[in-house]
Amino acid sequence: MTNEKSRSLGRNKIRNIIIIAAVCLLLVVAVVNFMSQMAKYNEMKAQKELLQKKINEANDNIEELEYWIDAPMDDDYIMKFAREKLDLYRADEIVFFGDSAE
Repeated sequence: MTNEKSRSLGRNKIRNIIIIAAVCLLLVVAVVNFMSQMAKYNEMKAQKELLQKKINEANDNIEELEYWIDAPMDDDYIMKFAREKLDLYRADEIVFFGDSAE
């Protein structure tokens, strides 16, 4: 009878060890999966910010182009367009060149 009890206790210990190992393995898999998902989330968040920046730049460009389309075609318009877009200046103007960072 004591032999059967020791076998039963041995089986229970093995069963408990297997259950604990399975739970630990499940926990490790869950943590690894969570970390992987967090990395993907951070990458997608950075990509979203970059795309939003590009959208804002495109919208600014659209607004500028709409300004040039809607502006009246008078002498001021032509001079401003020539200066800003074509880098042309009148013959009597003095032009200073320098770093734009200053």
